[in-house]
Amino acid sequence: MEQAIHRIPALADCGVRTLVNGPESFTPDAEAHLDEAPGLKNYFVLAGLSSSGVTRSGGMGGALARWIVEGDPGMDLSRYSLKRFGPEHNEESFLRQRVRDMPSAHFGLER
Repeated sequence: MEQAIHRIPALADCGVRTLVNGPESFTPDAEAHLDEAPGLKNYFVLAGLSSSGVTRSGGMGGALARWIVEGDPGMDLSRYSLKRFGPEHNEESFLRQRVRDMPSAHFGLER
């Protein structure tokens, strides 16, 4: 808040009425999922956008809509593929470490 007040001094006189806190959804590599689920024809996944959902949802939603309607997203979405993860990414020790690391990496707060 101090940094915001530095930029906009009038904020110092404003009270906080409501605090909104929403869950984050990070993937192990900080990239979203946008793919057809393996083994489930016509079952699509668009998830893991974390804090970038507001800014990326229009483009990713459009690609997904085109994929559903036309059978092709119209662009290379391989970086968002569900296939980029293997069984090792479902190990508890791996996930526990990544859960701690991803938010700080995402927000540039590396330890």
